[in-house]
Amino acid sequence: MKITIAKKLTATFFLAIVLTAVVGVIAYRNINSLVAVTDQVNQSNSVLIKLESITTAFKDAETGQRGFVITKEERYLEPYNDARARVDALIIKVRELTAADPSQTERIERLIPLIDNRFAEITETIELRREADFEDVLDIILTDAGRAVQDEINSVMSELAQTEVTLLAQRGRASKESAASAIMNIVALTVLAAAFLTIVGYMVVRAISTQLSGLSNAMKAVVTDGDLSKQITIHSGDEIGQASEAYNELISSLQNIMGEFSEVVHAAQNGDFSRSINLFGKVGFFHNLATGLNNFMGELKGVMSDIGGLVLAGERGDFSQQIDIEGKFGFFLELSQGLNKLVFTTESGLQDISRVLSAISNGDLDQSIEADYEGIFAELKDNSNNTVRKMSSVMDEIGGLVADANQGDFSAQIDLTGKTGFFYE
Repeated sequence: MKITIAKKLTATFFLAIVLTAVVGVIAYRNINSLVAVTDQVNQSNSVLIKLESITTAFKDAETGQRGFVITKEERYLEPYNDARARVDALIIKVRELTAADPSQTERIERLIPLIDNRFAEITETIELRREADFEDVLDIILTDAGRAVQDEINSVMSELAQTEVTLLAQRGRASKESAASAIMNIVALTVLAAAFLTIVGYMVVRAISTQLSGLSNAMKAVVTDGDLSKQITIHSGDEIGQASEAYNELISSLQNIMGEFSEVVHAAQNGDFSRSINLFGKVGFFHNLATGLNNFMGELKGVMSDIGGLVLAGERGDFSQQIDIEGKFGFFLELSQGLNKLVFTTESGLQDISRVLSAISNGDLDQSIEADYEGIFAELKDNSNNTVRKMSSVMDEIGGLVADANQGDFSAQIDLTGKTGFFYE
């Protein structure tokens, strides 16, 4: 089955999309797993931080208690009042964070009444100090009754913290393993996908480039060497195969029309301008090209005929003929205008010379050529005018001699200065 380039490229692109999607799905799953483990690590860290905050709150409460017992000033109770609210909020948050762990939930349930008891003991001491002297309250404090409750609280808090530390270590290892696994899977799949696409792409590109190379070499032979004999062997039915087939047809058409061109030009070189290219079966560019050459040959034939008419008329001494420039354009118009000007200038120059010579033959030496000419006609003008002037000068001197002789004076002579040739002799 013949597969077009479009289908080959589409299949390659589809494979790339599928492989990218597979890599993406696997990467997504690995990243989700990594995110879940990371969230657990963050959760354990948060629990530990909040447990530490509870311990700090108890220390603040005890500090406030001692300050009030010693001074009996209400401002020392601010740390105590703030600690109670903080501990309650922290316990609620720790309970939420550890809700999935039954053992931690059980410890929190044990911890809550202990905290209540501890704060109740601190509150009782504070209320007693408000009503009694420092020494009476000091005796109660020295019994160290609240220390036992605090030790139980510290014990439960230690269990909670140790459990979270253990979980944190486990989750940290799991996080590293998940990250390493995600990176390995993504890299491996990416490398495999890239290798597969490279192989497939290479095969497709090679198949295309091989055909394009043959087409390129054939075109180069036409452009560089003018060789229209090369034909491309077609190996496939894809777009390049179709292009090669179209190229072969183009070359055949070029061979035919160039052969006809050669015949028409060769005939023109031999003076035969009647030949033309047969337009039958020619379309598009070739039809326009052939029509253009035929039109050119027709115009050339007309101009050559006009030139021939001018030459024949000139041979008969008739320089009044002109080429009709109507319908002529470009080179042929310029050529016709140039020939018309040449004939007109020739006729005008000859007419001026004929007029001067006719006047001389009738004894009129006052005629001269006044029109502006260039080249050989300018020389003819100058020579004619100079000849007339010299002849007029000599005739004037001869007339003077004749007049003197009629008076009996034969001593006068013609001044030879500046005279040469016929006028000197």
